[in-house]
Amino acid sequence: MELEIVGLIGLIVMFVLMFLRVPIAVSMAVPAFMGVLYLRDGIVLDTVIKTIVWDHSFSYSLTTIPMFVLMGELLFVSGISNELFTAFRHWFGRVRGGLAMGTIGASAIFAAASGSSIATTGTMGVIASKEMVNAGYNKALSGGAIVAGGSLGILIPPSTVFIIYGMMTEQSIGKLLIAGILPGILLTVLYILTVYFSVLINPSLAQKGEGTSWKERFLSVRHIGWVIILFAIVIGGMYIGWFSPTEAAGVGAFGAFLIALIRRKLGWQNFIESLSRTLRTTGFLFAIMLAAFILNYFLAITRLPMALAELLNGLHVSAGLIFTLIIIMYILLGAV
Repeated sequence: MELEIVGLIGLIVMFVLMFLRVPIAVSMAVPAFMGVLYLRDGIVLDTVIKTIVWDHSFSYSLTTIPMFVLMGELLFVSGISNELFTAFRHWFGRVRGGLAMGTIGASAIFAAASGSSIATTGTMGVIASKEMVNAGYNKALSGGAIVAGGSLGILIPPSTVFIIYGMMTEQSIGKLLIAGILPGILLTVLYILTVYFSVLINPSLAQKGEGTSWKERFLSVRHIGWVIILFAIVIGGMYIGWFSPTEAAGVGAFGAFLIALIRRKLGWQNFIESLSRTLRTTGFLFAIMLAAFILNYFLAITRLPMALAELLNGLHVSAGLIFTLIIIMYILLGAV
């Protein structure tokens, strides 16, 4: 069987496993293992696994991931996530669809502390879903606002996905994190506008909420200040050159630890639970990353990426069409 065909079969098997709800790390690792075993032998597969796991698991840059995840967990323990939603509810609650808008805004701020879409979606989902259901919001709008807000976790820095992407593509992690700020703000605004126009077109999707005084609104903003200050120190420190991304992650985790202590929310049990959730999330991300590196090796020996590149170069089409095809590919992969 030709090498490229083996690579294509491996990709198809990966997507089939994903659609069958097999964990992503396993979906990538299984076809990679079987492919390397088919094209080489068990000794090569054993060497590849040991080499990739050793080289990438002991990378100093990867300590950025658990530190940023811990920062988000400690801020969650400190109770800031609930207060973020309350603050945005005070400002947007009176507007039709305001709770959905507030959910997206609170998710954007929490994303700047957690670096994870899973954490952002889970946290805001628990808080906001009950509020919107009790207020008579349409379930599709409620769920859409929560999931859309959660997606900001992989874009607004500190993003763990940016860190993994930087490691895999050998790009500057610091530059990637800083580059996510403007798109993250833009996407947040567009999500809020989407909710606004949706309820404008179909008012039955959401109800108007109760108004609050200006005093309550401004008092609620103080809760956002903790995250804004920590975000400014961590990302600003990287931008100015005070910290490397790894050092910034450590500073962020320590800052979140101090915030939890100052707010008197951090007990011994909460601290252990934060460490436990950090370990689970980090292990999940590391498994995906290591499986992706093994899959990359498998695809490299099949020459499939080179064959696709030669195919595209031979089409003699405009750069705009190639760009459009890439966007379509991202949409399909994102849907998976």
